[in-house]
Amino acid sequence: MKPPPQNDPPFGAEPGARETLAAVVAIATSYVFFLIFAQFAFVKILQNSGFEAATTRLAMAFMGVGGVVSSLVSGRRFSANPHGLRRGLIVGFGSCALTAAGALFLSSPAALCTLSALVGVSLGILTVHLAGGMRQLLPTRRRGFWVGAGTGAGYFVCNIPSLFAGSTTIQTVAAIGCCVLGVLASFSIAAPPHPAKFFESGGKDDAFASLVVMFLALVWLDSAAFYIIQATPALNRFGWGNVSLEWQNAFIHLVAALVSGLLLDLGLLRWILCGAFGCFALAAMCLTGKVGGMWLTHWFYATGVSLYSTALVLAPSAMGRCKQLEGSAGAGMDPVESSVKVASRAAKLYAVAGWLGSALGIGMAQDLHQIPGWFVLISGAAVLGCAVYPYIRRTARASRHARLGVFAGLLLPGCVLFAKPAEALANPVQNFEADAKNGREVYISEGCMSCHSQFVRKGTQDEQWWGPWQDPKIILATRPPLIGNRRNGPDLLNIGNRRSMDWNRMHLIEPRDLSPASRMPSYRHLFVPGDPRGPALLEYLALLGTDSFEERNQTIAHWRIAPEAKPVAPDLRAVLYQRHCAQCHGTEGRGDGRLAPQLTHSNPPRNLAAGEWLFYARQTADPSQELARTIKFGIPGTSMPGHELLTDSELLGLAAHVQSLKQP
Repeated sequence: MKPPPQNDPPFGAEPGARETLAAVVAIATSYVFFLIFAQFAFVKILQNSGFEAATTRLAMAFMGVGGVVSSLVSGRRFSANPHGLRRGLIVGFGSCALTAAGALFLSSPAALCTLSALVGVSLGILTVHLAGGMRQLLPTRRRGFWVGAGTGAGYFVCNIPSLFAGSTTIQTVAAIGCCVLGVLASFSIAAPPHPAKFFESGGKDDAFASLVVMFLALVWLDSAAFYIIQATPALNRFGWGNVSLEWQNAFIHLVAALVSGLLLDLGLLRWILCGAFGCFALAAMCLTGKVGGMWLTHWFYATGVSLYSTALVLAPSAMGRCKQLEGSAGAGMDPVESSVKVASRAAKLYAVAGWLGSALGIGMAQDLHQIPGWFVLISGAAVLGCAVYPYIRRTARASRHARLGVFAGLLLPGCVLFAKPAEALANPVQNFEADAKNGREVYISEGCMSCHSQFVRKGTQDEQWWGPWQDPKIILATRPPLIGNRRNGPDLLNIGNRRSMDWNRMHLIEPRDLSPASRMPSYRHLFVPGDPRGPALLEYLALLGTDSFEERNQTIAHWRIAPEAKPVAPDLRAVLYQRHCAQCHGTEGRGDGRLAPQLTHSNPPRNLAAGEWLFYARQTADPSQELARTIKFGIPGTSMPGHELLTDSELLGLAAHVQSLKQP
């Protein structure tokens, strides 16, 4: 046998400071690549390339399939060669850097779909090798703490405002830089000597399967909630709505990850996951106003994410203990051979809970625009049930009735506790279908179809003004069909993703408060206290277009001001502002317009004088472009309406006036 190099650690020794630092850096940089590039920059690159929504979904599906296959294959390869940790990390980080660099230059659908699959493959190689090598890289006593340090550092970097809200180029270059740093850290890992043979005792696979179920429920739930909050500005303002929140999130993630690591060192893995679910439930209840204030939302949400994300790295190596069969004695070291089993577990965990859970969560949010209450209940029951599974196993020698009694005694109270969070989590974006049928009857009886159509003409300006078209066969299949006789007012086929309930209520009560030139009569009589017709009509209008939310966002993202457009004269800018904006934002833009008190506490007008529009304008070097986009299309999910019929010159003029309102 060839003797190990002099710089290799002696067999049986704990990993040294060099390996520990390399592990922390590798964990942090892998999280930055996954969150900033794979989940943010690459998705925006796909959306900004002009692809249809179906093409974007196909590309993300390629990434998921590549990740699943690569995770499983990497687990098997690691098992065949447990000494390939350093090589596996270098290959993983290197391929991640190359795929990110490719995204800066490739633009065709076929190339980006291929690149998406390679992103998944690269992440699969990297994550399985990293989790599989935890026992080789980190000391036994403080392994959880160091994993928490790496996870917290990764999330901290991702939430730095200049990076979180940066352009796709900035985010991609940052991801490449992190991968290069990961390669350098991997090179510093000393290659292990040939170990003696070991086997694992304890940590049965059925126990690990219960952990996979817990992580699957949490990742699924987190992915759906994250997509909904990000896609709904009314909710996002309580998550990542400004620079202050982003810095707060950075420090919350860091502290929560370190706490999670310390708790992992105490052997509280399953209860950490229960705590993560509890944090998600509290965040949802804060967001819906059921508990505390909405400003607490990001505290609970960020804490829950860091709790389970730290556990996700360490979970494969937290199961089971190793016993020596032959070879040199070790002084308390978890042997290298144990990484074989750890890598196998990591492959299964990341393939099922990581990739599949993320895909199902985002798919649920895109298709349903909410998280069903029944799913939240099932997730809560699964998390708690799997948490108490070890207690059930301890009664394996007891009678069947005793086992059932222990299971029911521990599980049922938890299901009761999860019932209220289920209601809150299920409705971050309200579900109006229950009463929408009555609202449709009100719409018909009040003759709304006489002036408003529900028919967007395909391939015309209609699609930009009023939202995606719908197959006439679907419209004609309803009874009665509400295509409309003529269009004296805007088309309402997608009004639910263009106007909020607050705006519709105010407009129905007094149309000229919001649309000075409107010929629409007042429907104040529908909102007399105790009359159900007004609220039902609002729910019906809010339902229209909920299935076209993603397509509408694509239209908004691809819209550009005509290059030849010039802002209107300054005096006309002020007139436009007073006509369209001052009612809510106030004459000086301080958010104190005469209609502001009628808006809900969670959705007040922006204080333009304080620069609260900056969040929507900082994605580009040209804030006028983004302000014009916001003025034209509004902010979906808030009471900020679109002004679809304004010309490009008028939009640029209004944008310039809004910028002039900002106080030093």
